Amino acid sequence: MNDFESQASWDLSGSDLLVLKFDGTRLSSEKRDQLNRFRAGNSPVILQLAAGGKRKATIIGYGGRDNSFYLTWV
Repeated sequence: MNDFESQASWDLSGSDLLVLKFDGTRLSSEKRDQLNRFRAGNSPVILQLAAGGKRKATIIGYGGRDNSFYLTWV
């Protein structure tokens, strides 16, 4: 995920769900392929959102059509 720093918009949907959305038009085909390899159940990732500390999260879903990840905090 480090390769995608600052390339996503995000939305906190409640206190325990985070949606990361990547703009597919701004991603190279290589970056899109990398995103497609992330799946639910993969090892937890460390996220640092703007104006916040680092938090551990796990992917619970991926929307390939709009390059969105759905994560929950660990």
